[in-house]
Amino acid sequence: MHWGGRNDITGDHVVMVLTEQASDAHLDALRRAGVSYLFGGRDAIDLGLVLDKLATKLSIKRLLLEGGGRINGAFLAEGLVDEVSLLLAPAVDGLVGTAAVFDYEGHEDAPKSLALTLRSLEAMDGGIVWLRYDMTKA
Repeated sequence: MHWGGRNDITGDHVVMVLTEQASDAHLDALRRAGVSYLFGGRDAIDLGLVLDKLATKLSIKRLLLEGGGRINGAFLAEGLVDEVSLLLAPAVDGLVGTAAVFDYEGHEDAPKSLALTLRSLEAMDGGIVWLRYDMTKA
């Protein structure tokens, strides 16, 4: 992914997570663009390893995950989610086969459902409700 030569998104520095299979040409292009990167595994991304590296190398202790259902589901399946924050808007689409908040495609022993404990809820303008949950340890 490239952002037209920018190494920031709204002022925040970009750090790409790659496998060790990334080509030298790609790494050179990232360096030239001023984009930092770290390796998250040899052949596949190990999310736990990535979080450890973000903490030790960049002092990042808390991460906001704004992914789609697949990335959210991957973090959830690895036990790396401690809080869920949802904004519920007063609209429905009724479409079949659309992405959910948590979609996971992976090993079959991943948790199918986990319990949440309500931390807070807040009614907002436009009929939006902000729900915050903590993951419940089994």
